[in-house]
Amino acid sequence: MIVLILPFYETTDSVRRILSEDNAAEDTSIDVTKYEKHHSLIIVDSARAYFGSSSSVVLVSFIKSLAKYAKQIGKNGVCVLCDIGSFYHSRLKIDGLIAHEASLPSKFDMNIKAFCLYHKADYDNGFTREQKQVLLEHHGREIRIKV
Repeated sequence: MIVLILPFYETTDSVRRILSEDNAAEDTSIDVTKYEKHHSLIIVDSARAYFGSSSSVVLVSFIKSLAKYAKQIGKNGVCVLCDIGSFYHSRLKIDGLIAHEASLPSKFDMNIKAFCLYHKADYDNGFTREQKQVLLEHHGREIRIKV
């Protein structure tokens, strides 16, 4: 798959460094430069992707074009990891985030797997119970990870 990572609480450089770090116990390091060169890994700051010169609508078009490209080069599709923190800290705040999430299809008509990542404090303290329910109903499932 092509992997698109949109970090917010980590910088794009720190994501590259973490993915590149040699962890001998788990053998998890990757050659980030190689994967970026072959467009199998794309790392873009979440705030830039959502609020830069392009809009989130353009981002969705970009993701769809990545899925078409993946199919052309024999990959299984696109996996998108979106840190949603940029909405929480933008001028749009929660209402903009809810509107954005609602504007996206629950399922794409292409092989795209998207994971919306929320910081625990943002999620727990920033949303009402009703807003959380709207997000959950739109996404279909929730995964909580303790670190």
